[in-house]
Amino acid sequence: MKLRSNLGFLGNTNDKIISVQLPGTNGKTLKIKPEEYGEFISFLRYLNKTNKSKKRLSATQEEYLQFLESHNLVYKKVDLKQENNPRLLNFVNNFMDTTDRYLFSDKVKNKVAVIIGLGTLGTSMLYYLIQMGVTNFVLIDGDKVEHKNLSHQHYYTEKDIGKYKVEALKNRLLDNHSLNIKTESNYLSDKKQLDNLVANKDKKNTYVFCAFDNLGSQLLQIVREINDIYTTYIAGYNRKLVFATIVSNSFLEDYEEEVKDYDVIKDNSGMGFLGDLTALLMLRLWLQKMLSKLDYGWDYLEYSLFDNESSIFSHYLTNKKLNINDKTFFFKFVLDSHLNNLYSQYLLSGNEDNIEEIKAISENFNLDIEEINTTVDEFRSKRDSLHIAYSGKDMNIKHFYNEIMPNIIMSSKLAQNLDNCLKKVESETVSLVNKKKKKVRDKYVKQLSNLKRQLPCLASLVREINNTFFPDEEIDFLKYKPQISTPKLMSLSDQIKKVSLVDNLIPNYSLTQHIEFMNEHNFLKVSKQYKTSFTSFDERYNVSTSFIKQDNNLWGLLTLGHEIGHNYFNSFIENATAKVNMSTLTAETFAFINETLVMHQLMNDPQNNDYSFDLLFYLYRLISVPFSMDLYQKKVFAENETEFSWNEIINKRLETITTLFPNKKILNLKYSHHNISMNDDFLFNEAELFLYPRAYLLGLFISSSFINDSNLYITFIEYINNAVKLDISLILEKVFNVSEDEAIENSVMLFRKFLQGLNHNV
Repeated sequence: MKLRSNLGFLGNTNDKIISVQLPGTNGKTLKIKPEEYGEFISFLRYLNKTNKSKKRLSATQEEYLQFLESHNLVYKKVDLKQENNPRLLNFVNNFMDTTDRYLFSDKVKNKVAVIIGLGTLGTSMLYYLIQMGVTNFVLIDGDKVEHKNLSHQHYYTEKDIGKYKVEALKNRLLDNHSLNIKTESNYLSDKKQLDNLVANKDKKNTYVFCAFDNLGSQLLQIVREINDIYTTYIAGYNRKLVFATIVSNSFLEDYEEEVKDYDVIKDNSGMGFLGDLTALLMLRLWLQKMLSKLDYGWDYLEYSLFDNESSIFSHYLTNKKLNINDKTFFFKFVLDSHLNNLYSQYLLSGNEDNIEEIKAISENFNLDIEEINTTVDEFRSKRDSLHIAYSGKDMNIKHFYNEIMPNIIMSSKLAQNLDNCLKKVESETVSLVNKKKKKVRDKYVKQLSNLKRQLPCLASLVREINNTFFPDEEIDFLKYKPQISTPKLMSLSDQIKKVSLVDNLIPNYSLTQHIEFMNEHNFLKVSKQYKTSFTSFDERYNVSTSFIKQDNNLWGLLTLGHEIGHNYFNSFIENATAKVNMSTLTAETFAFINETLVMHQLMNDPQNNDYSFDLLFYLYRLISVPFSMDLYQKKVFAENETEFSWNEIINKRLETITTLFPNKKILNLKYSHHNISMNDDFLFNEAELFLYPRAYLLGLFISSSFINDSNLYITFIEYINNAVKLDISLILEKVFNVSEDEAIENSVMLFRKFLQGLNHNV
């Protein structure tokens, strides 16, 4: 057993707090305040010794050890004498939450790396893969070592001049490393040549790194064939730009078009450092396959050597007293922007340190900042400390509910155990519901007074979606899990390409140009590791930045279209105050205009019919699920003033289900009643009722209007460009000559046709 000291334990001798990065969390910090600081630090030092003698632990030390084990801060099995690359193990275990120190090295030792081309890029890639613990290589190159190679390519010396590169490398590497190396001293001419070098049993564990100088038409065809079997990467560089990509059909098609159109005359200006930079990008893409926490969903990376983006973090704001003679100016144009950035980082990562910094700044400047709903109150502490037995493990209830339950079909016994577990916070849940009711009832009643005409129309549409999605007369709550089915996958590059195609639907729609602008100015940030997707507006700089949690499926495609839609239409609004004061319904409608255009494009493409079920599932989650929850909120929080008991809260849930699933028999529903205790939005947050169904339908109405009459698009853009106040009802009246109610009703008719087409394809 050994302390995971690679995570960095930092003890503050003044406040007696020990901070450590939690493993596998991309930067989250755990702060430990032991009763006996000195004793705890001494115990950490003991655990970190490499040659410590075994001794019987005291009761207090056993408690310390249990605490450390519960947070994965110790390795349970360690054999330091057998480690020949401890820095690698330390590095990768920063991103892994396992207590098995050797999990990564055990995984990598079965991998095979094929490097085609052993020049500047290829030798750099070889150098870094060896650092990462790869031991099985296939090296392919027909070149011999020349004097000019010595300055810019790893490993070669003057003694190697005239020898085949692959043989020189093999001899040099085997002198210093325990590796398995196969070589081919002929240029790659076909896929069979590679197949003969890779055993059948190794094919699924083989990664091909293309590092040749020029990708001509013949090599392009070979790469296409290789990519059908092996995960393939390709990279390159020019005078200032380096890039790397995971090979896909769309990349090959685009590159093939470029090869046709150009005659190239050039000399190689690839400096050694360009090979290193390019190899690092390719290595980063490969690491996504090896370490799930580093899988951001990227399939293309590039870096420009002479363009630099810098970020300045104002940590001094937390503890410096600044000379400020105009607080209004400072708070609006300096501090507010910084606080918004911190909160955005919190939303992306869930890192509580960002919240702590916001609190520290607010205290330093005596700011009256509205409390953010992230503080763990007594209810959350009690609920989140609950545990449930699953698959032989004692599992935290929050982890089980969010990470495990959506992906399994539960047995009635497991469902009953979950319900019994959550029943422990039943009384607290009732108290929270009644507390929220007092706070929001008047606001909800006012909201609902404006929706009297829309709600029956929306409810009717939701019933149609439910009937389409649940065609059987009986629905088993435990067994019906459509999200378990494998969705159709697409790369990030394919998603961006599909989103850009909406330009074909409407003359003058310039989304492709805007995406290029966002990318060039770093206003589009995409990662699988983000916790959520959103677009933030910086009032000082009058710019919008879109943060997108990437998924390689239809949901990811439409999320991309949605957030880029926010950014696209914001770019036309000149008045910054109009952007800041825009209602959530208006902002979401703008985003759904673009998202529904992406849907139009998908439905009009005959090759995309295989997305029909995924799209139906998406619309069910987008419209039916939030409508159901908001209808439940309406019944609980707005229909009367009296406090509810637990049974009354559940009866309102049953009423909601009956309204939206008439003539359906729901089996095993009793097991899900206490799930409300896990719904923080329902228990704590004030909602704009029926926001997403309304915004989606209004977006569909507007996008369909643009397709039918492209002049309306120009009128719409001119209106929002000049407006000092942006309200969707006013926009509908001035640009489209309809009321919000009429737009919803027209859109419901459009949606029914859309739904019929989906139902036919499914």
